[in-house]
Amino acid sequence: MSAPDAARGALRYRAALRWLAVPWSEFALASALVLAFAIPVMLVGSGVVGRAAREDDLTERSVDGLSLERNGADIEVEARFSRSAVAAADQQLGEALVGIPRLEDPVRTAHTYPGLFTVGPPPVRQVGPVARLLSQTGALEAVDVVTQLDDTSHGVWISTSFAGQLGVELGDPLAFEVGVVDDAAWNDLVSDIGSGAVFRVVGLYEPLWSADAEPVVDEYWSTVPAELLPVYITAFGQPNFELVLAEESTLLDSGLPGVVRWRSPLESIPTTFDGLRVLRDRMRQLDGSLVSAGALGASMKELASTGQRAPVLASDVFDTTSGVEEAVTQLAGPLASARALGVAIGFAVVIAAGVFLVERRRTEFRLLASEGERWPKMAARVAGQLSAVAVVGGGIGVFLAVAGPRWFGPAVSYDF
Repeated sequence: MSAPDAARGALRYRAALRWLAVPWSEFALASALVLAFAIPVMLVGSGVVGRAAREDDLTERSVDGLSLERNGADIEVEARFSRSAVAAADQQLGEALVGIPRLEDPVRTAHTYPGLFTVGPPPVRQVGPVARLLSQTGALEAVDVVTQLDDTSHGVWISTSFAGQLGVELGDPLAFEVGVVDDAAWNDLVSDIGSGAVFRVVGLYEPLWSADAEPVVDEYWSTVPAELLPVYITAFGQPNFELVLAEESTLLDSGLPGVVRWRSPLESIPTTFDGLRVLRDRMRQLDGSLVSAGALGASMKELASTGQRAPVLASDVFDTTSGVEEAVTQLAGPLASARALGVAIGFAVVIAAGVFLVERRRTEFRLLASEGERWPKMAARVAGQLSAVAVVGGGIGVFLAVAGPRWFGPAVSYDF
């Protein structure tokens, strides 16, 4: 290589290095260029990160104070009681509930619809008010039992007030919803206590209902659905129905029509948007599984009474999630505008920075052009000059986009 060629090569090399070093030659220039890249990156990034932060903030505000019971799973099946069918459905449902996050173990309740009791001895009579048979774990321990028999097989516990109305004592037989029968039919029923709808009074307890304007509700009974508890009606001077308690085996062996219900409250409600949607989606899958062709659907079909409505899952989590999604949708427009603005600014900055640097280095540009440099090479040099600035500025922009919401939080009022 000749000396002139070597000199020209060295000149080009030094000129290229000067091009790359230009953005850092002055503090004000370097700061301006770095910020020019950092700001659009921050705008775009903060739109994404900020949306996630605002979604989670909206979720946390929306679920604060909501009922864990009402947002859990409440599954109800209209059935003719059968111990084996309930056991099979309970096993399949337990396996399905394991896949849903934050759900507590289900509480199983079996109850009849309100009906009338027939009592004896002759003359046999059907006596009101209506009563509901109910069995739930812990129910007998949660009432104030006044007296009971040692042998509680095939038995029911009734309130002292109901016993007075029926005119029965411990050990007397009761028949649920058999209507008025003659003495011979009554004797046949009573001779086969433990099958069908005939029970024995084995215990008396203090009534759960109260005539007080503001009755004190026990902690246990406050978790039981309100529609299953008797309420005192002042106008009639009695409760709307009486509650008759039984052990689960007694009620399930009766073969009576009624409802089997599993209630599984949440341990806590998710406070993130994604977590809430995952919970909602899992609940939706469970709802579909109750009537599907799988093992759970088959067990529910076996339990359910023919001609009754299909098993149903009730939960407020569907409405809760829909409310949060609606609020998030209202935020989507402003956040999308911020991202679009960031992209537009980013393009403008890149173009402006390139023009600015070319103008600042016009002499070098003319020198290189006189040496035969073409515009693609010149454009590559400008891109190289901007690349280091873009990396630093982009890094700062990403950092601010991520750290900003954590430092300052989404200080926004959500009143929709």
